[in-house]
Amino acid sequence: MPHYPAMPILVEFLEVSRSEPPISSWVKEVRIKSGFTRKQLAEMVGVHEKTVQSWEIGKTVPGRAKQQMLASLTSEDTVINDE
Repeated sequence: MPHYPAMPILVEFLEVSRSEPPISSWVKEVRIKSGFTRKQLAEMVGVHEKTVQSWEIGKTVPGRAKQQMLASLTSEDTVINDE
């Protein structure tokens, strides 16, 4: 089983304006900047690889808890508010 770094769950919530890119772009950017494949990211946040793909193409949106996990992979500590 691959070893992944521990992911802190605590994230500072920041209000994001509507001028920000869509959450699908943010998810893909987080994954690429973190150097993970879709499969690796999926395993880290406890979803199927197809779910990550769905987030990246904008078909579905990760829930708040999954957004927190994704945000913890970056130094941004930002959760997108894409209602």
